[in-house]
Amino acid sequence: MRFMSAMGKNVIVVGEEDWFKAGGSVTRLTPSGRGLTGDDIEALGWQEWAGALVRSEISAADDVAVLIEGDHLSVRGFELLKGRGADAGAEARREAVIGFGLAEALFGGDGDERNESMEPETSSGTSTPAVGSTQGSTGLSGAAVRAIASAALGKEITIHGEPFTVAGVLSPLEKDSMIKGYDQDKAVFAVWSQDLSDYLFRSTIPTREIWVRAVDGRFDEVKERIEALGEELGYAVTIPVGALEDVGRIMKDLATVLVSLASFGLQGISHTTL
Repeated sequence: MRFMSAMGKNVIVVGEEDWFKAGGSVTRLTPSGRGLTGDDIEALGWQEWAGALVRSEISAADDVAVLIEGDHLSVRGFELLKGRGADAGAEARREAVIGFGLAEALFGGDGDERNESMEPETSSGTSTPAVGSTQGSTGLSGAAVRAIASAALGKEITIHGEPFTVAGVLSPLEKDSMIKGYDQDKAVFAVWSQDLSDYLFRSTIPTREIWVRAVDGRFDEVKERIEALGEELGYAVTIPVGALEDVGRIMKDLATVLVSLASFGLQGISHTTL
């Protein structure tokens, strides 16, 4: 709930309906946004993702590859711990941003660097914990977290054999903060291109989504327009803040049930004592 709240109240997610159940008749989403433009939209990001085998020189992880375009990381509320965002760059030197969980799995080593003391980051766009604090769900000190992120920067990884250079590492997320199908902490993010998409996802149909952040005060009109477009083209439209409200209602109902059960239990103890 904290993670969803951090994304703000103006976020709308546009995804494809079940492509298989629809017999392939659903209009496929494209990075262009398919009409999702206008001065009432503050930012827009695209993601296309599927499972992938990610390797470094010392380790391998069966996680998720996410191809992104636009302001996707900022719309999702992801913060860079170290480095910078990915740049498509030259074909022979593709770049990627990786989640901290993946950085730890691929570059965590034998633990020596976890005890390495490092100065706090001061560069723009970097979120750094105080030395001695813990980050997210890692249980590691802030210095250890930064050391692992530093160890990953500039290193080469491969996604299904395709080489990438690690340009940045995301800050660790709260435990179980998975939204829309994959664990962002264990994903690798690269800039979308048709050639790269065709190569990485040639053996599967990836999940595609467009994340939209509406301008403050104009959420309702953006929502109405996107929902109309979704109905026309067969897209699924999700409102994270609506899901958050649903979770809140469920938690409230659960609390009521638990209080009732506790009350019955206390009554039982009282009768037994008498």
